[in-house]
Amino acid sequence: MKLVVIKTKVFWGYSIKYPTQTAAQDSIPIPPPTTALGALAAAYAKYLKLPETLRAGGRIYSTAARLLLDGVVKYATSALITPVAVKHSDVTRNIMLIYQRHKESRYHFAAQAMSKVYAPSVDNQLVLAYVVRDSQAELISKIAWGITTIGCKEGLVSVGEVAIYDIPATIARAGTTVETHFITPSELASCERSCTEVELCELSPESYLAGRACSRKSYLVPLSPRVRDIFGGSMQVKVKADALLLELPLTRSIKSAILLPKEVAG
Repeated sequence: MKLVVIKTKVFWGYSIKYPTQTAAQDSIPIPPPTTALGALAAAYAKYLKLPETLRAGGRIYSTAARLLLDGVVKYATSALITPVAVKHSDVTRNIMLIYQRHKESRYHFAAQAMSKVYAPSVDNQLVLAYVVRDSQAELISKIAWGITTIGCKEGLVSVGEVAIYDIPATIARAGTTVETHFITPSELASCERSCTEVELCELSPESYLAGRACSRKSYLVPLSPRVRDIFGGSMQVKVKADALLLELPLTRSIKSAILLPKEVAG
């Protein structure tokens, strides 16, 4: 088991919607695990010349699910090194014709509030982390340079650094306090400082099934201790049940931890 860490520069921000939203759409403050996997899957599919969908067990999945089904990626998460992410909603003219029974021209469009997250950075602020099989680490580290977007296709990113870490996993016992920058499942830890809880899609192949809403799961997301509406940076969490703990350097002066379900180790 190895950890592939990708540091990227965000040009303006990104837009990642909460599951099942339709009209007024809120944006997830930090790319969730399913989006982190999707960013890598796009580069993976281009490199291997894979189609956009795959059929397995009589069901149709997004090709992103292949990374999980084949055991290439065991876990994915993300972090913003410093608190820079701010939500903003602006009015957008959207096509509504396909949702309407009325076909007159005045029903074709609607003005809706569409949320985005602005997180511009001058350095490699957005970090994507993947736990992968040993045999796949070299390939994934090369493919990672092909990541160009996060969330919607307009959420452009530039990869500035890719590193492979052979980090031994230790056990974080229940009651241990951990400092982390990374989105963490609420089933593993509770919030102690500078975090909030959000409901996101679970990182599983079923979240990429065609025509089906994803299974939801609660996650802890870092929140600025000074300004409540700014996301990113580090948070302090208390471990609920024994979990795997990986510790890695984000910068020369900043270290962070990643809490993982014990099942990730196989």
